[in-house]
Amino acid sequence: MRTKLDDKKYAFIFNEVETMEADYLNQFATRIMGRDNARIKVIDLSEVPSDMLAVVIGIVTRIVYEIQFWTSPSKDEVRHPLVLVCDEAHIYMPNDMSKMKAVEKRSLEIFEKIAKEGRKYGIGLLIVSQRPAELNTTIFSQCNNIVSLKVINDRDKSAVAAMLTDSLVGIVEMLPNLDVGECIVVGDAIMLPSKIILDEPDEKPKSATIDFWDRWYDGKQTAFDIEKATLNLIKQSRG
Repeated sequence: MRTKLDDKKYAFIFNEVETMEADYLNQFATRIMGRDNARIKVIDLSEVPSDMLAVVIGIVTRIVYEIQFWTSPSKDEVRHPLVLVCDEAHIYMPNDMSKMKAVEKRSLEIFEKIAKEGRKYGIGLLIVSQRPAELNTTIFSQCNNIVSLKVINDRDKSAVAAMLTDSLVGIVEMLPNLDVGECIVVGDAIMLPSKIILDEPDEKPKSATIDFWDRWYDGKQTAFDIEKATLNLIKQSRG
């Protein structure tokens, strides 16, 4: 316990200065669900320790679901709809639960509940993953639409095929041949299964593969500061 308390990575759990305030839950929910000009909210959990990631994601999701559930619209109103975009979903919505801790399984249950009942309360899921074969089948089976980019792995292709009707299974054979930016769209959102080309965003994410050979050759625009990196590493712990 002392090791955890001394580790700065877990400071957000044990620092209760703000969370002790009576209005904290209202402030937190308003920040991530409020109807302001920022209609898209990004919850960045990249710095949360891996052993706590599933738990934190589950808690945040449960808060959102419970608030939607307990919203009481009048006779002529409906709940304001929300959609949770779950990136890298196979990490916290795995199909293999044999190695999951009890608290992680509890976190998974809220996603299963939203997948099965969320539409009644105005909350939906948009599952994003590069490994569909590792996704929880209960959640995956509730998806009404599939947008699939290039897929080569046979297990992943089989997982996508399992979501399609027998007449559409042949589409899976097109997945390995898709080019960058091309995808197959199937489901209620489109009249006919189609191959479409996605527009490039104005601001591209920093997720492209680094040009290893070119950067080894010229070293241009590469960060290589071992002293700074080790200092950042040491700062993560008080010890």
